[in-house]
Amino acid sequence: RFGVPAVLFVPPAKIGGHSDWMTELPDEPILTAERLRDLRASGVELGVHGLDHRDLVGLDDRELRRQTVEARDLMADMTGIRPRSFAYPRGAHDERARAAVRGAGFDVAFTVFGGRGDHAVPRIDIAAVDTMRTVRMKMVPGYRSIWRAAGHAPTARRLARRLVTRSAGSS
Repeated sequence: RFGVPAVLFVPPAKIGGHSDWMTELPDEPILTAERLRDLRASGVELGVHGLDHRDLVGLDDRELRRQTVEARDLMADMTGIRPRSFAYPRGAHDERARAAVRGAGFDVAFTVFGGRGDHAVPRIDIAAVDTMRTVRMKMVPGYRSIWRAAGHAPTARRLARRLVTRSAGSS
């Protein structure tokens, strides 16, 4: 609506199902293929988020192929367009994961931490639990540093989010 480009990253094996990987919203419904096609028609680009939102780090060749090539093909079959972008589930990637994504023919891949070329571009992740306030918070200078320092510890992340939200609200 505002002319801002957006990409929705979808794990195609979960289309029409639920977000069982999100502890905050484990039963959050995932859009159906029909609804995804409607979004695409309205200008939202659709990308792949792995086949089933499994971390790619440490996977064997067969599973990396499932999470990239098979995910790409399934997404194309369900939506009618071959996706050009990929986002690593939980932002996790290593050289083998990047090579698998590149080999699957994705033009670009995104992570939430540490960029490494066209197949590990840093992005700001927006999730179902985000509100306009948390989106604003993610735009505050220094947010990435605080998030990285907090690591993946849920308690530390919540504390960091509260601290940054307060500073975002006071400006």
